[in-house]
Amino acid sequence: MSAPAFADNASKHDKIVELIEIINLDSVVDAMYSSAQMIKDNRSVSSDLNPSEQTIVDKYDTKLLDLIKRELSWKKMQPDMVDIYAKYFQKQKLPICWHSTKLKQGRR
Repeated sequence: MSAPAFADNASKHDKIVELIEIINLDSVVDAMYSSAQMIKDNRSVSSDLNPSEQTIVDKYDTKLLDLIKRELSWKKMQPDMVDIYAKYFQKQKLPICWHSTKLKQGRR
């Protein structure tokens, strides 16, 4: 890859990372985990299971939530999200998205 092409890709990457930060995409991942936690908590409260069954379900739910938090963390997802944005957004369109998003959020 030539130096200008590499610099162009780095510039596109930086704009994508900034756009993702502006739209708070990481908060979507946090909300997903919070929703899963809420579902677990509600299921435990409204359950008709006996105590030994509930213990098994709680143990399973805890392992599942740990797996979700570990494998679907923003840290693991961010590189793939940047790649997806890079694939579907042309560099020329990124400034438009970036400025539009900043204006919607009241930032200038």
